[in-house]
Amino acid sequence: MDRCMFHFGAGTKTCLGKNISLSELHKLISALLRDFKLELATKESWKMYRFFFNTQKGLLVRFQRRNIST
Repeated sequence: MDRCMFHFGAGTKTCLGKNISLSELHKLISALLRDFKLELATKESWKMYRFFFNTQKGLLVRFQRRNIST
């Protein structure tokens, strides 16, 4: 997977904030999955376009807050 992460640069030109950014992403994604239920908003198929970056069109996701009792 590391060989596909061009957005942080590579080799001696790697972004200095790469590790902090990845750590924040891991925390954000785990918090979203913990606190929200995700489901597709429509049953229609969505399209993926492959250029320099992969992009999706027509992919709508509904977030519903989970009831978490502590």
